[in-house]
Amino acid sequence: MALKRSLLIAEAKYMTGNRDDIDAHMIVWINWALHRIDRACDIKGLDVRATAPTVASQKAYALPLDCKYIESIRLIDGANSRYLTRVDSREFDQKIPYPEQSSEGRPSWYVDWESIFEV
Repeated sequence: MALKRSLLIAEAKYMTGNRDDIDAHMIVWINWALHRIDRACDIKGLDVRATAPTVASQKAYALPLDCKYIESIRLIDGANSRYLTRVDSREFDQKIPYPEQSSEGRPSWYVDWESIFEV
């Protein structure tokens, strides 16, 4: 049974004895609970966005600690913003066998490893 936010808050309030002094904290506690559930399970509905500056000639970047998966990577460069195409490691190695030679310019692809991604 799917609960709407108002019903979820009402149920949580009922389970805590209909206390009036916790209304302001209820949404924060529910969000904490959802994030704990998300860490234990694989819920892909909780969005976490991360931004990071790029550095010239750098090909690998670390993922944020709370990042479980990458949905997309967007290169934001003024009016020339674009999404990078994800490729698996084998395809990346076939397209760019020696990435150090192509570390300059605007990347088109990325490959994600465990805790880093490479452009």
